[in-house]
Amino acid sequence: MTVLELKTQYAQKTSQDISKIRLLYNKRPASDLKTLKELLPDPNPPNVEFSVMVMGGGVSSPAVSTPQASSPAVEIPDPTAVPVKSEGDGAAPLSEQAEALAATVSDTARHAADVLKSEQFWDDLKDFLVQRLRDENVGEQMVNVFRSASRSRDT
Repeated sequence: MTVLELKTQYAQKTSQDISKIRLLYNKRPASDLKTLKELLPDPNPPNVEFSVMVMGGGVSSPAVSTPQASSPAVEIPDPTAVPVKSEGDGAAPLSEQAEALAATVSDTARHAADVLKSEQFWDDLKDFLVQRLRDENVGEQMVNVFRSASRSRDT
């Protein structure tokens, strides 16, 4: 049985659009083309738990009512934004503020470079592309294109 078959069954029971449904296994999106045998480490596990994520726009029919969970709004601060105060406020001179901004931008760039070096990033990207494109070979090719572009940017 494939992940796509599980999604199809879930979509039928909940009257959801299948393109808006994502199945997560161990908090990671499971590719539609993967079989349960490929995903699970144990061939006969007593229990298997998947999470279901319904993307925006997924609407259930009025006949089938599923409880809607709401998430609190989260504001993510911009890591490159450094508050600028005028020198008259007892704040640091503008040159020190510029140095602080440059250090923040440098830290962000270093973090991005570290993420691009991790295999987990490339595995997640491949899973996403395969799921979106529904073609394992094309997904793998696209990851290779992105990876080679990332390497050429570093040189």
